[in-house]
This record gives sequence, C-alpha cells and structure tokens, in this order.
Amino acid sequence: MNTKKIFTTNHIFFKVILCVGLIILLSAFQLQKIGPAEFYNLLNNTENAVLLDVRVLEEYCEDRIPNAIWAGKKIVLDSLLKELDKKSTFFIYCEICGRTTDVAKILKKAKIKHVVILDGGIVAWKRENFPIDNEQVCE
Repeated sequence: MNTKKIFTTNHIFFKVILCVGLIILLSAFQLQKIGPAEFYNLLNNTENAVLLDVRVLEEYCEDRIPNAIWAGKKIVLDSLLKELDKKSTFFIYCEICGRTTDVAKILKKAKIKHVVILDGGIVAWKRENFPIDNEQVCE
C-alpha cells in the first residue's frame, strides 16, 4: 500500500472521528429558546428548575418573574454556579433577549447541560400577562 493512500485513509478516518466526537459533545448541551407560554409551562413542570434573571440590577429590583434569582453580573453568576446543582435545568431571561446568549455560553462552559431561554425576554412575558413580582427587593 502506498503512503499517499494510507495518509488519505487515515485523514478521512480522523475527520469522521472528529465529527462524531463534536456531535456527541454538542448534543450533551441542550439549549432551548421558547416563547412565554411554553417557558411558563416548562418552568412550572420541571423538577429542580433554576430561574435566573440576567438583567441589570435596577431592572431586577423594579420587577421580575416570581422566584427569579438575580445573576446580572458575571461575578454573581460565577458565585451562583458554585452553589447551584449543575444537573438542574436553568431557565434564563433578560429584558428582550440580548444577554441570554452570552449567559448561555457561560453556563455551557460551567458544564450546565440544560438551558432554556425566554424568547423575547420579560417584555414578551409581560405582554402575555404572565405573573410578575413587583415587591421591592432592593434598597
């Protein structure tokens, strides 16, 4: 067998192995981006759900989805990730949907396997009249 054929065969085999490994790696991380109604139902029917509000603190203080934990700064998120069960399903939202993608990347790096993003953020949530907590939690 000539060396060119061996190289070609090995090269193709390596590419196949690399692709299969990448598919397995990516499939371990599940990211869903869903609207308010599905988000509400899934949140309320998921055991060990963690709800993170990733807006700025002033927005969180004004109003939030009930039982949301504020994680609007990376240092706060990092601290929470040390305390929370990584096997939980993490539900995240922001004002419209801009910051959630960045937070999803951080969660993926932290080995969180299940992440659900509220498509349209709290703006869409309010527009569809889902529950809001207006209690003052900040000074």
